[in-house]
Amino acid sequence: MIPRTITFFLIATLCSLLSKQAYGEDYPKLAPYTAIRWNEKDPEIQLGGDWFVLKSINNLPVTKIIAFAKKKYGGRWQKRFDEDLVQVLIEMNHAPKKTVSLVVSYLKTGTERTLNSVPMTEKNRQSIMHSKYEENPRASELKSKDLHTALDDFEFALDERWSYRHANDVDFDSKIDFLHKRIDAGISSNDFAIQLQRIIAQGLDGHAS
Repeated sequence: MIPRTITFFLIATLCSLLSKQAYGEDYPKLAPYTAIRWNEKDPEIQLGGDWFVLKSINNLPVTKIIAFAKKKYGGRWQKRFDEDLVQVLIEMNHAPKKTVSLVVSYLKTGTERTLNSVPMTEKNRQSIMHSKYEENPRASELKSKDLHTALDDFEFALDERWSYRHANDVDFDSKIDFLHKRIDAGISSNDFAIQLQRIIAQGLDGHAS
């Protein structure tokens, strides 16, 4: 059986491929910090082993980024903020360069500090993904509610972003509804990923075993 964390990334990859196919865009997967978590409404980030409250990125207040993300991505706003920061900033017309300026405050003292020329790297973003989905047991447990959420994201990508969505007579809606019922009845993470692959295959060539 495929490990749960690998299955999760397979699901995420499938959804990502749908998005790229529709728009021809692949936003860089970069981040200026190594981990992120949320204390109610405030994002806390890790830099150099220390935790800070994130106040702004390139003089753009975090409150504005959050407001934009909520309006643009709905229930997926926090995931976008955590995992697709470059995309969010580009869509706000604030495309980041190779380095960014961060205003942060120390968790213990509340003292604010400006960090200039902080590198945006793939390694940081990979560290964020690792901390979210591999080190956190609750995040890596793909329970039924997690699978329903993943399937909702998948359906959104099909409806809004995939050019093959209406290319043939495949009834995607009924297949997704059926998969929701499979989740309620009990389905393994491995089987869930296989079903998503089959749906993709049907959209590409109109048939799948």
